[in-house]
Amino acid sequence: MLVTDGPPARSVGDLRLAYEVPAGTDPRDPRALPAPLYGKPSPGPAKVAVAADPGGQGIHPVVGAAVAAAADALRDAGYDVREVADVPRTAEALDAYGGITVTEFAPSRPVVRILLGPGGDRYIARAMERTPPASAGELVRLMGTWLGIRRSWAQFLDEYPLLLGPVFTEPPVEPGLESRDGAGRDRVAAGMRLLRGDQLRRRASRGRADGSGGRPPLRGPARGARLPRGPVPGRRPGGRGPLGVLTPADPRG
Repeated sequence: MLVTDGPPARSVGDLRLAYEVPAGTDPRDPRALPAPLYGKPSPGPAKVAVAADPGGQGIHPVVGAAVAAAADALRDAGYDVREVADVPRTAEALDAYGGITVTEFAPSRPVVRILLGPGGDRYIARAMERTPPASAGELVRLMGTWLGIRRSWAQFLDEYPLLLGPVFTEPPVEPGLESRDGAGRDRVAAGMRLLRGDQLRRRASRGRADGSGGRPPLRGPARGARLPRGPVPGRRPGGRGPLGVLTPADPRG
């Protein structure tokens, strides 16, 4: 129900090209919409909501500075940037996400745990300890909550077609922290709370790795409405963005 596929990218320009390939309807995916690739130009400057601390659980100053720098860049580019206190129903979204995902995952866990490996299986086990699979009646309630959250977000994004916030609320943590113990799992889950909620909202998002200016590599997403409404933030192919060159992705660390 919540598993989604999409192309990863390090810039809006690359993501735009990648999305043009699978865009459109297909009889094998009844959820696909015949949405246009590009929406009509906005009548005025596009509104951008900035939620630096989604859910109000705290954010590292370095990450907050990266979000602020991205907001300033959008403002300088002509966007109508607005600070918002929070995004809709964060706590409800995380509770519903946890309940639905473990319930969907539980029947296939004996097979999938082999593919995940020991670390991934420990992460799922701790998630299921915290949120056991739902009963039939509880699942119906969760699905109703899911619909309500999507409605709240549709209204929010009708006012703010774009949302800027942190993909992770801390600087990069050590690999394997999420599966080491319960505290590590909770820390990582809390840090990526905005990203986890995206699974419920089913909104397109784009993350930018920000390691310029001596900062560690961070990512700040720009999320959009369900259907395209004018241009999205980006830069011309081959151009240098206002925040510098993206931090290279080096698998060697």
